[in-house]
Amino acid sequence: MDGMNVHDEDPSEDVEARTKRPKLSDEEEMVPADSGGGLSCAAVTQAENMDAESSATCSAIAYQPYEDMSKTSDFSVKDDAMEHYYKQEAIRLVNFTKTLYSLDSVDFYRCPVDLHKELEMKGLIPPNFIGAEECIRLRCTKSNIVHYYDTYYKLVEKLCDLAPYMQWNHEIGKQVEWLKEKGHLPSLCDSTISEYEICLALENLHGLFFDMYWRFHPLITEGYRDDLLKIIKRMAGAMRQRVKQTHEEFSRLLPPYGDFTNNLLNKCKETSPGYQHVAKQVALHGEFDSHLDSCESIQHDSSINELLEDETVVTRQFSLLEKELVKESLNAKIYMLKKVEEVESYFTCLESLVRRRLDGRDDFDKLVRELAKEGLFEFSNLPTDKPLRKNWSPEFYELLDNARHSAFPHLPDHYVINGLLDYSFFFSLNDEHHESETVEDCLAKVEERCDSKCFFLRKELWRTKYYTNPIYEQFGDALKLIDLPQKFDCGLYC
Repeated sequence: MDGMNVHDEDPSEDVEARTKRPKLSDEEEMVPADSGGGLSCAAVTQAENMDAESSATCSAIAYQPYEDMSKTSDFSVKDDAMEHYYKQEAIRLVNFTKTLYSLDSVDFYRCPVDLHKELEMKGLIPPNFIGAEECIRLRCTKSNIVHYYDTYYKLVEKLCDLAPYMQWNHEIGKQVEWLKEKGHLPSLCDSTISEYEICLALENLHGLFFDMYWRFHPLITEGYRDDLLKIIKRMAGAMRQRVKQTHEEFSRLLPPYGDFTNNLLNKCKETSPGYQHVAKQVALHGEFDSHLDSCESIQHDSSINELLEDETVVTRQFSLLEKELVKESLNAKIYMLKKVEEVESYFTCLESLVRRRLDGRDDFDKLVRELAKEGLFEFSNLPTDKPLRKNWSPEFYELLDNARHSAFPHLPDHYVINGLLDYSFFFSLNDEHHESETVEDCLAKVEERCDSKCFFLRKELWRTKYYTNPIYEQFGDALKLIDLPQKFDCGLYC
């Protein structure tokens, strides 16, 4: 049902009977049959009551077909009454929607028609309540979208767990076949996930892996797993938040007065102390993040406690910002700087190693060959039934530590592996190097990829970050915080 339609009435019921339908008093508020009185829907029934001054006029047209109204000779009375009626209906329906948003015990991830019937059976929808369908559909649509993105990104997380065993230069179709062959599809698919969505999730992961690294190796993918999951969860959370904050399209409820409905909500937000506090904190938090963009006092190894006391970091302008929000921003900034610093350190170490080799010192070549004997380059047919690290011997990891100390100090294993693959490619130690490219050309390409990766990390881990603080949930559910009028007041809501 697209909007409330006053035509949708039982033609067998006469106009007089329809206009005399009883209203529920405050004492007769509806509660779920199985809740023991715990869930009150007083707002639903209260929203139906019109002010005494206009009730006679509005009740006469509340369920009257337009063709009957057309017989009225006084067009100004007819238009004013109809406008008043629609605006009162908008208030009534928004109040009902607010009540729906407060029913945390109700599962809205389902068919709106079925939910409508259940709410009627539980007494959560008063008899003869016109317009409930669109309100329920609006609430269900939001829940369905949120559920879809949550489910989709959980699928991406599952695929990420399988990533070390997959060659990411293969076509999507071949990867799906690989998943089928290894028996992974049953654990990935349920009634809500299709093979097409698995293909989309694989494409999503391909994009992330392309931005994160340029050499494939299972240990590299495994090493980036935590970072990738953090990015995936941020994407899911940001999308969920965006849906929650933008999906209250109340203009759909009553198209003729959609602007009035939205203006009403904006005015209620302006006069709600709870919502204003939340909105000001979110705005101030955004300003604090913008300030941290240009703040040079923060380093990748900075201490949170010391930064909290640093007046160049937390200036007087942000003295009213909640401390937990300040900490979230500082943690996000430090985490991003740490990851960027790892990339920059990696290229510095690799460039130094290459220059050393070009100067005639090839002692690192021996270490690469020893690692090759231990299976550094043999990873195409790894099993999936045992932990990844068991695919290589203790001697392999001892040599890997030697490579770290020799060329890539303090960097994690996956960067050391990446360096070994880059180095072996540059100097044809694994029969991979293309003679048309010089070592300098190869090094320049790696530098370009490192720069792109730093840009990607700044974007994904900082500029488009997602916060888990409850205040953002409250900001996204404005209806839970604001107080709505129960009747139309021309002086306040025109």
